[in-house]
Amino acid sequence: LRKMTDDSVIALGHCTQRRAEFVMRLYHELNFAFFVYDPTCLLGICFRMVSLTMEIGSTEISATAFANYGIELIARGYSIGSRLGTLALKLAENSKYISYVIAAVKQYNSWVVEPLHAIAESHLLGFYAGKKIGDESSSSLNY
Repeated sequence: LRKMTDDSVIALGHCTQRRAEFVMRLYHELNFAFFVYDPTCLLGICFRMVSLTMEIGSTEISATAFANYGIELIARGYSIGSRLGTLALKLAENSKYISYVIAAVKQYNSWVVEPLHAIAESHLLGFYAGKKIGDESSSSLNY
């Protein structure tokens, strides 16, 4: 991942395997469960989601994997986490997870490299994006 450009990651292609999409969604849900019960497992789950994306191509939920992995790396002091957050935003541009990705990246990741007023504007965009697609929970994370 360090040797790849953002454009080459975006150009991986879209995975059409239903099983892969199911596994990625399962890992995404596990992220929420482990956030509450055992946060030490989050890095492993996020890493697995990113590595699956690199192996099989991107799924609709891959952007959340890069966002969450970036957050975990930033929390551990690795600056590459901000790059993963930016990549997650690019992957999520036309995804139903755009509101979630904006909330995650801007709240936990971008404050390291962006001025706070820019982050506030992005949260407002995430709020409206979530409202537009009916994602009330992610929309409220941006409010």
